[in-house]
This record gives sequence, C-alpha cells and structure tokens, in this order.
Amino acid sequence: MAALASQYSPLPVHSTGEIDDLGKLTHLSAETLLGELKSRYTKDNIYTFVNDILVAVNPFKRLPIYSKENMELYRGKKHEDLAPHVFAISDSCFHNMLSMKKSQCAVISGESGAGKTESAKLVINHIIELCRSGNYGANLEQQILEVSPLLEAFGNAKTTMNNNSSRFGKYTRLLFDAQGGVMGVQLSEYLLERARVVEQHAGERNFHVFYYVFAHENPAKYLLDPAAKYKILGGEPWPNNAEMYQQLRQAMSVIGFGAEEEDQFFRILAACIHLGDVEFTGEESYVSIVAGPALGNAATLLDVPVERLSSALLGINTITRGETIRRLYTRAQAGDCKDALIKALYGSLFGWIVTSINEMLAPELHQKRLAGGRPGRALSVAPAFEIGVLDIFGFENFTTNSFEQICINMAHEQMQYFFNRHHFTQELEAYVAEGVDVTKVTFRDNEPLLKMFLDKPIGLLSLLDEESAFPKATDVTFVEKLNQHFKDCPEFVVTMRNRGYASFGIKHFAASVEYNATAFLEKNRDNLAGDVVDLMQESGVSVVQDVFLGEILNTGQIRPRAHQEDAPRFHRGKAVASTFTKVNRKPPTLGQQFKNSLAILIERMNACYPHFIRCIKP
Repeated sequence: MAALASQYSPLPVHSTGEIDDLGKLTHLSAETLLGELKSRYTKDNIYTFVNDILVAVNPFKRLPIYSKENMELYRGKKHEDLAPHVFAISDSCFHNMLSMKKSQCAVISGESGAGKTESAKLVINHIIELCRSGNYGANLEQQILEVSPLLEAFGNAKTTMNNNSSRFGKYTRLLFDAQGGVMGVQLSEYLLERARVVEQHAGERNFHVFYYVFAHENPAKYLLDPAAKYKILGGEPWPNNAEMYQQLRQAMSVIGFGAEEEDQFFRILAACIHLGDVEFTGEESYVSIVAGPALGNAATLLDVPVERLSSALLGINTITRGETIRRLYTRAQAGDCKDALIKALYGSLFGWIVTSINEMLAPELHQKRLAGGRPGRALSVAPAFEIGVLDIFGFENFTTNSFEQICINMAHEQMQYFFNRHHFTQELEAYVAEGVDVTKVTFRDNEPLLKMFLDKPIGLLSLLDEESAFPKATDVTFVEKLNQHFKDCPEFVVTMRNRGYASFGIKHFAASVEYNATAFLEKNRDNLAGDVVDLMQESGVSVVQDVFLGEILNTGQIRPRAHQEDAPRFHRGKAVASTFTKVNRKPPTLGQQFKNSLAILIERMNACYPHFIRCIKP
C-alpha cells in the first residue's frame, strides 16, 4: 500500500531546506512546510517564498544580509533570480508600481515578537534607496528614514513577548511622482495602547520615550529625580538609554522638530510621570490629595494653576439652570480621572506628532521648498502613485482579553479577509472566467464574522455604541444584548454565567477567544471630565492647548488648533461659522473611531496591488 500511495503522492527529490519556494514542492502539508522552514532557519536562511508570499522567521540577531550592496543586488530582479529576501518584496513594490502604473502595498503580519516592525523598516529603507535618483532631494529621503525611530520611541515598549513591541498600528504611505521620485510620506496610526502609560503587566515597561527623558542633559529642568522612584515607569532605564536618547533627538531634528517643540514634548512626558505619583486619601466624598511634590510638579510643567488641577482631579462642576453644582469624586473615581488625564495627554501628544510629521513631509510643502518658499512658483504636481506599508497588530489571545484585544482581533480579521479576497476569491473568479470547474475548491471565508462585527444596526460594534449611550447600561446588559442577537450565530459563543464577570466568546479565523466584558462600555466611551478639558485648554504649553482645543475627527485623530485651516467655511455659497464647538463637541466612541479608520485603510489598500510578508516567531 505504501508503494502504491507513493505513486500518487511522490515525495520531493531534494535535500531538506534547499527549496527557496515551498509552492514548488510536490508534497505539501503543514508538517512539510514547517520542517522546511525549520531546516532553513538553522542555516540562517530566514526568508522563504510560498508562491508570492514571503515568510520571514525572526532570527533575533542581526544578519549580514542588509547592506547597500545587497539592496542594489535585488534591484529589478525576479523572485526566482536570487535567494528569498525582504528586499525582493520591496523591489517588487517599487518596480511593479512603475511598470504596472499602479499603486502598491506591502502587508506585514504576524504575532508580537515576530519581527513585523523590523521588516517594515527594511521595506521602507530599501524603497528609499531604490528611488534616490528622484527629483525631491536627499533631505526628504533622510527625513522619511528618521520617521521610524521617532515613532518607535513614542509607540513601542517592552512586553513579556518582545523588548521592542509596537503598541500601535501604522500605515505608511510613500508618495511618488510618475518617474518614481519620492515626493513625501503620510502616516495613519491605529489604537495606541494608552492604558500602558498608567499600568503595565509584571515584567513589562512603559513606552521607551519615558526613560529617554532621564538621559536629558538637565533632567532637573523637568523636576525629575532618578527614574526608579516613579510608579508608572515599571523599571529603570536600560544601559543604552543615553544612546537611544541621542538617536531620538537626531530623528526629531532631521524631520523638522525644533528645540522648543522638543522641550514641550519632554514637559508633557515629565508631567505624566509626576501625575502618576499623585495619590488620594479619604473615603467617599471626603477625598483629598496626599501631600507631596507630584501635583505641584505636574502643574508647573503643564503651566496650569495647581489649585485648579487639584480641583479638577477631586470633582466636577456642572451648571444646571444657571447654578453651578459641584460633585465630589470617590477615591476610586479620582484615581480614574487622574489616569484618564495621563492617557489623554500622552495620546494627544502622539497624535500631534503624527499630524506634524504628515504636514512637514507632505508633497505640497516640499514642492514649495523647491520653489524657494514662494507658493506661486511651486510645481503643484500631485503624486502619481503610492506604496503603502502596513505594520499592524498580530492576533492576540491572552488569559484575560478585553476591549483592546477585540479591536486588535477585529483588525486581524479584516486583514485576513483582504488576504482571502486577493489569494482565493479573485483567483477562483479568474478560473471560472476561463471555464475551469472549481466547485470542489473550498477555503474558509471569514466574511460572516466581519459582518457580525460591523453590520448596522445589529452588529457587535453598533450594539456596543447603543449600550454606551445609555447611562444606566452595564457590561452585563451589553453581553445580554449580544447573547440575544447572536446566540444562533456560528461564530458567537455564549459563555457560562458563573464566571463572576460578564463574558462572551468569538470563534475567530485564527482561534477561539473568550472576552472579559468588564469596562467595555467605559473604554468605548473614552470620556474625559469637562473640568479637566477646560483646564488643559488654558495650559501655557502650546502643544497641550492646541490638542485640547483641536477637532476630533471621526477616525479619532485630532486636528490640533494650530493645524486647522484658517479659511472660512461655506454653506450654499455663504460664509458660516464652524459647526464644531471646541469645548463641547462629543467625540465618536473608540469603537466607531477604529471602525472608521479600518474602512479608510481597506479602501486605500483595495486601490493598490498587494504584496504579503508573513512574519513568524520561532
């Protein structure tokens, strides 16, 4: 029988680990594929093709295969001409863009610690090297290369799985003219893990940049003592902290941030550190702030009156029928208010930096610079193409999964659907058009699961927003509503009620996940007390004032006051005042923001020809 079976399933004639493209194997199974990848990995062959998909296994060391000579080696080559390499993907993106006259995108996926961020940097660096003969100057190219280290400082942190884990998703759009000259870059960021600023799991750390502050030439300027003293840091700086601080300063300078802006960044970071040390004492409505320098230091750095900061953290004032009524917080509520302020400060700073990068590296600005700063002489040439590089969260399934995990996993589902659509659905449609019988060809389609998340009015996110709008709704009533609407849905799991907390399960494409619904509604609302907002709008730190006076877009991005257009708005031919009220505007819920951001991302990616890199953590 074995001999007969071998006639119909012939084993490949090759030495294990010698095949560059596993799609060419005559006998392909999960066991064979993993065995080949392992054999290649032991020989430091970390890259392998599976047809046109590049598999990259993280070597956790720097290999001597990323030199400029190697970059040049892969210029204009077909995949089969050279050994598999990330440069083969970046070269395909660049040269396909020119030959196909179509925008491209590189989709980089994998679990935390698999090497997504490094792969994204390598793709961008190689593309910039390929287009260095462009018309827009070496300075722009260097600015683009410095974006990654700047965003890593503010958006990456040590986790239990990865010392340099990206705690946000980003889509980098490199913009080109018709000849392949880079004209600028635009960034979109998704779901910064703001909760990390106030609390980290055991063995984890805060965002890298918080430690860099202590390498400043004069940390006393920011009223800082040694780092070990402060609660929100989760440990002391690493030995190379001073070196990383200098790299951050270089990146900020090259991109275009000045000394004043750098000083304001560090003031905000130090204020967050000091606010983390503010403690409360007392019971119920007799809460007070424990004596110490933390509150005063934070107020000094934010340039706000310490008395008003104290008042805003201890209670809220509301006006009813012309009368001001003050409601005092409990100790837990005061702590939540303080944490919300810290998260808002850091999240707003991150958003301000991304918005500023987009403005400084926009094609229009560089055309104006080339014209000697005179708008009338600018070329006004719109970008012809773009290459998008997506570095987004991997699938997450922890012991406890909350609101952040369901958003991340929803993004993962959306990327899986995009992959399925490109590799399976469109391929089958092409076969049918050619008259090929594909009735027996099947693959798992996750479109029903995406509809369960995104449909209106009965989708998971819509129901979450509906419950979030009701003051008396709870996490329990939210889960009860999910059970009512989705109990017959194959992808939904009604969990047992003896957990001690509200929960539900989802059968994702990658695996089944149980979600703890505790604080789902509160996290989705993402409210910040009005008194706190009012105070930050009067801060003497212009970055703080600009973001708290700014407009919150439906994607959650903040358009700071200083970045808003001065041109009047018109309705039916007449100039009208803006309908946006800076103080009272209610922002979209976090779930709605993320849904809108994903929709825009997918629309952009659908306009591109995609290339896929799958990163694996061995």
